Amino acid sequence: MGYQSEVIHCYEQIAAVTEHMVALARAANWDELIAVELQFRAHVAYIKSIEERLVAVDALDASQLAHKHRLLKRILADDAEIRDNISPKLAQLSALMGSLKRQQSLNQAYGA
Repeated sequence: MGYQSEVIHCYEQIAAVTEHMVALARAANWDELIAVELQFRAHVAYIKSIEERLVAVDALDASQLAHKHRLLKRILADDAEIRDNISPKLAQLSALMGSLKRQQSLNQAYGA
């Protein structure tokens, strides 16, 4: 597999992973989402390394570049949906942590 095909294949894998992450976020399956995010990060790190080699060898042709752009749009749309699903949960956790911190401060101040 040449670098060009490897790059496209890697973007396809990332798109599949983000699609799975969207389903997990919709289902509020946070533990599995975190596990799959590790796969996502590994794919992103790998594609960065092969794209650096690709620049040194050959660029993508027009059809490969168009396919890559479609995949990137899909990945970014999935990322936005994941963030939309996660944001309320993060706000809830942040409020809970703030409440716990205030409780700890009160406990320290009054020795409870």
